[in-house]
Amino acid sequence: MALQAIAPLILTMLLVGVAANLAQVGFIFSQDAFKPDLERLNPLTGLKRIFSGRGLVELLKSLLKIGVIGFVVYNALRNNYPAIVSSSQMSLPAAVSSLSQVAITVGMQVDLAMLVLAAADYLFQRREFEKSLRMTRTVLGWAISFIWQIPEPSEIPVEVKNEAADHVEQSSRDDSL
Repeated sequence: MALQAIAPLILTMLLVGVAANLAQVGFIFSQDAFKPDLERLNPLTGLKRIFSGRGLVELLKSLLKIGVIGFVVYNALRNNYPAIVSSSQMSLPAAVSSLSQVAITVGMQVDLAMLVLAAADYLFQRREFEKSLRMTRTVLGWAISFIWQIPEPSEIPVEVKNEAADHVEQSSRDDSL
């Protein structure tokens, strides 16, 4: 009976989830996901990933989120303790109304805390992504040495300069046609 009552909601959520996935990446079917890969069963690889620097940072972030949300819920319930206790002495409609107000208050405070946490996490993830795009000292050295190998205009032979000028002139004529 209860499953029939929530089935339309579950089906709607399923369809919205599939539609959102299709809107983001399109339809991708790959048989590679079905091929067995024994490397993925290696527990050492999984442990290295879990106990890496990034894994520990993610663990600390998750613990911080749980702590902040737990504190917000505890604080909200402590502030509404009289309303919760007095609801046992009320009639059923009055108790439902009172507890509904408490639930809405707690929900709004949790939502606000999650919004702040999401904004902080977004800024952190963006900073980490931008840091990952930076060149290492080795790559930067290669780039600088490559740039230094490009000759100065005064070092370019006259024949090469004339050939380049003719090429630019020819392409500008082709563009004007």
